Amino acid sequence: MNKNVGIARSAAQVNAPLLVRASRPPATATAVPTATPQTSFAVDGQNPTTYTVGGKTCAATQSNSTAQSFNLGGLTGTLYFQFSFTCHAAWAKVIFSKPVPHNYGDASIVRNNDGRSYTCNGGGNLEVAPGQTSCYTGMVYDGPAQTASAYASFTFSNGQTDVSSELGPY
Repeated sequence: MNKNVGIARSAAQVNAPLLVRASRPPATATAVPTATPQTSFAVDGQNPTTYTVGGKTCAATQSNSTAQSFNLGGLTGTLYFQFSFTCHAAWAKVIFSKPVPHNYGDASIVRNNDGRSYTCNGGGNLEVAPGQTSCYTGMVYDGPAQTASAYASFTFSNGQTDVSSELGPY
């Protein structure tokens, strides 16, 4: 009995070169880059009434507004947390019930993740001066991974500033 058992091959296979596959080298781990958190966004500090996305201002595409009333020694008003889904941006607006008698009123918006903040003087329409009733801030990017808070304040004639209202974080 013949113990040399082979694989049956046709004549074409016998004359064809033998194909040998090289084995793959073992997989090596590839370093995954870590993302540095983004701290600056295009909408940061922009004016919501003039900054446009898709041909419309962020104020015109406002999607959400949350309000809170406050009373500061007879001076009443409302703080608004404004948000635009189109711009992924938030800003604050304060409206006093009557013209501010002296010194000024102000609002601020703060992105809680990194502390980036703007007042009415920073990207908005300037603080509420004597004889005026309202102001709004510049915007902060407020995307899915961020939150922001809005604040209203009034500075008295003696220089003391009172933060009278807070909304957020949202």
